[in-house]
Amino acid sequence: PVTPPLAGNAATASHPATYLGTTGLAVTKAVNAVDPQHPTAAEDANTVGPTLPYGSTVTFSYLVTNTSTGPMQITDLVDDNATPGIADDASLARGQITGLLTTGTGVNVGDTNANGTFDPGEGWVFLWRRIVDQLVSHTNTAVISAQNSAGQPVTASAVAY
Repeated sequence: PVTPPLAGNAATASHPATYLGTTGLAVTKAVNAVDPQHPTAAEDANTVGPTLPYGSTVTFSYLVTNTSTGPMQITDLVDDNATPGIADDASLARGQITGLLTTGTGVNVGDTNANGTFDPGEGWVFLWRRIVDQLVSHTNTAVISAQNSAGQPVTASAVAY
């Protein structure tokens, strides 16, 4: 409601608004993390990565966090394999990227209530293992896609250097 001002005072109006956040999606990409649920700053792929021997195995881990106030459905996780625009991407949908599961349950280690729903505050872990087959440094980007509780698509990305 607006109240007419008294002489010499400005008119004011107010209306409290409540916003239910539904877009909060975050991803942290790490290289050879000892504990993928808690990657260290040194393992974070956003910094200059480690030098790895040709032919060795590198494990990229993706800690995907639901920072919204509603549940989400993860629809895909794609890593461009340092070749943007070329169809050799690794993806969750195609099976190259897999969830890190709690032993014997088939449930992602980050699914704290084991209900199969990506709930607010949860951080699910995904892994992609590959052989180092380049003698040069490269940059690759991961994009996580989900559908929020409002039915809207949301994405987040992380880069590995």
